[in-house]
Amino acid sequence: MLLSTPDTSSETLAILDLEYLRLEGARAELLRQLDDVERQKRQVNIKRAAYAPVYSVPDDVLYQILEEAYAHDLHRCRLDYNSHTPLAIAQVSRRWRYAALSLPRIWSCIHVPAPLSRSHIPRITLYVARSRPMPISFTIRCRFYTPASPEMGLFMECLSLLLTARVRSCTLYTDYASSMETLTGFLSAAHRCEFEHLHLQLLGEDSRLVMDGSVVPPYLRSLVLHAVRLPSPPITLSSLRRLTLEQQPMTLHYLHEIALSCPALTHLTLREVTTAADGTLVEARFAALEHLYLSELHLSRMGDLLAWIDAPQLAGLTIRDISLGGTHPHALPAPRVRAYAALRHMRIHFPYAAAHIPALVAQTPAVAALDLTGTNVGPLARALLAAPGAALLPALEVLTATILWNERHDIFLDLVRHRERIGRPLKEIRLGYFFLAELDGELLHALSQHVTVTRLDERNRVR
Repeated sequence: MLLSTPDTSSETLAILDLEYLRLEGARAELLRQLDDVERQKRQVNIKRAAYAPVYSVPDDVLYQILEEAYAHDLHRCRLDYNSHTPLAIAQVSRRWRYAALSLPRIWSCIHVPAPLSRSHIPRITLYVARSRPMPISFTIRCRFYTPASPEMGLFMECLSLLLTARVRSCTLYTDYASSMETLTGFLSAAHRCEFEHLHLQLLGEDSRLVMDGSVVPPYLRSLVLHAVRLPSPPITLSSLRRLTLEQQPMTLHYLHEIALSCPALTHLTLREVTTAADGTLVEARFAALEHLYLSELHLSRMGDLLAWIDAPQLAGLTIRDISLGGTHPHALPAPRVRAYAALRHMRIHFPYAAAHIPALVAQTPAVAALDLTGTNVGPLARALLAAPGAALLPALEVLTATILWNERHDIFLDLVRHRERIGRPLKEIRLGYFFLAELDGELLHALSQHVTVTRLDERNRVR
């Protein structure tokens, strides 16, 4: 091995030093050019933001905005959701297209259009592909078609395509009971249902359809039935948490079967239901029920339904647009006066039955917030003033009112002073905007000395 002479080594080192200095200079020039490019980019961004402020939004913030603005309700695919929105986002710009393709959640709500044609299949396929790995929610609105219609085959093909993905929510609308049976039969036969939400809505006049129990997946948590009844004898829905029943007759026996089949039910909604007597006097015990929503019910007497529902954990009750009397020739005898000791929040909206409210709230001693939006508050206010001590609504803290008929507004001041005297003061009164505008300024000032007065529409404290 030949060793380099000292002179040769010095020359080589000098050459390397010069090369290093040249590279350092080149690096410095590149950094200068990079700084210049970054400066120009910042100037361009400032100009772009002047024409389109969205360019000033960072990517992570843009993704969050798009996901929150266009992603659907996780429990169901609502009809007001626009399925074309993700495609529109992807066509705004290259940046927005990248954002849309990076957010599978905004593709996971799929509405099958009606009328359905074969040209829609590629778009549905695209949505299914881009939604992965998110589970999808889909709605099929099969209007005006019977099982014999040629279009039904296309709906079945579309349903088969949707079931290739993981499904979170399934919503089916039909006009005919036979069409609903065809679609739900395909669900039970062609796919092991694992979705959490099921919504079956029969839109035609035939409301005698009974749901096929084999359609129900084992982990179903939310069920909505419109003009479709649960099977009898009841099937076990041990995982069900939310149940909505609409447009169907309701007997005590049917209600009792629902309580047996849904032991873990926490939310029950009865809408457009007519109570009917079937000769059965049996209570319905919902051990886990926390929220009860009654809307557009037809009762012979206010206590006919509530008295037969045993819900020791009930914390929220909403009653809207209930008609009383004239439904049955004989009212059902109430088993006993039931007290809902855990009920803390109650909302009552049926303007022409305000006289029944005092008797109803006598069963709810723990109510802390009472919302009487759209209901005359006069009968309740008089009952609270006339009740001995704190016998009526002793825990009431927040009262919402928008209507007062045939009473002076001074009754509110009398009420808050009365509650203070008995040691059960109100903390807040929420008044509707127009109602609040009618109050005399002096009365409002006196009222605000005892309780917080809040405007209902904006929840702004006015005093």
